[in-house]
Amino acid sequence: MSDIVRPDDAAWLRSNIALFLRLVGDAGACRGCGEPIWWVILRTGNRAPYTAHLLNHFADCPKAKTFRKSKEAT
Repeated sequence: MSDIVRPDDAAWLRSNIALFLRLVGDAGACRGCGEPIWWVILRTGNRAPYTAHLLNHFADCPKAKTFRKSKEAT
């Protein structure tokens, strides 16, 4: 059983997360910081940018505030 890959193996997780994102998302680069991202369509129909670490890129982008919509009263 030692040759079975365990899900807690970090390299295995990284490679499979990257594969998952390539399968379900459209590759791109962040316009703010240049980080490679994948655009994933959520159940709501909205698109969200994800990194190879499976984080929503708005959570770790140093320029995320640039892309936030203002909450101005209409």
